[in-house]
Order: sequence, then structure tokens, then C-alpha cells
Amino acid sequence: MPRVRLRDLGITIGTLPPGPYNAITDVPGVRVGHATLIADEPRVARTGVTIVVPRDGDVWNDNVFGGAFSFNGAGEMTGLAWLDEFGLIDAPIGITNTHAVGVVRDGIVAHGQGRARPCGEAAIEHPHRRMAEILQEPERAGSA
Repeated sequence: MPRVRLRDLGITIGTLPPGPYNAITDVPGVRVGHATLIADEPRVARTGVTIVVPRDGDVWNDNVFGGAFSFNGAGEMTGLAWLDEFGLIDAPIGITNTHAVGVVRDGIVAHGQGRARPCGEAAIEHPHRRMAEILQEPERAGSA
């Protein structure tokens, strides 16, 4: 049986029409990148990562407002406390599998070093400035 979209059933979410591709990249300035790793030697690996840059410009220093919603309470998310407290996204967002969350977080931090302003320069503008990467491991139990 083919997958049916809510829109095909006459159900619409929100008031705005979908973009031409019905994708997050329809939003101006949003960039998405993905990498897949498939290896059989020296160990079997089937994994990947998706990185979302929420807008054009310098997200490291010119932050984006954000929020989060837990659909089913499953899956892991790093950086949610920062997002709940301050409502700011100040680094690209990573989506990966459970066991790669730490590695992807480390990669985002390494990439961000030298891009985010030191706390001293931003102390007057934002006294709690720090880089808080957001990563999610979406629960995929039962999905095909």
C-alpha cells in the first residue's frame, strides 16, 4: 500500500501552503547536508548524519530563535536544556543515530571553535554566551 499524506486526505496542518518540494530546504536560507557511512571492514558500519544550518549568515554569533517538541518521548536529544532555557540556536543542528550523538557533537564543537565569539567579547551583549550544539537521535522503532 502506498504511503498516503495527510494532505491527500484533505487534512492540512497550519495556514501556509507547502513549498515547491515540501521540504525544509524550501525555507529561504536553510541548508541541509547529509553523509552516509557504509563499511564492511574493519567493522561493519551502517550509519549517517544530517546537519541542518537554520539560516544564512553566521549562526554561531547571530543566533536563531528556536524551540523543541517531543513527539513520543523516545529518542535522545542533546542541547535541549539550553534551548528550553534561552530559546536560541547558536550552532548547526545534527541528527544521527544513538551511538554517534557524542561524535557528531564533538564534530560540531570542533567546527565551531574559532567561529563563536569568546565569552568576554559577548559578555555585555549576552552574559550567558556559550556554544550549545543541538543533536537529536530520532526513535525509529517499527519504521521501515
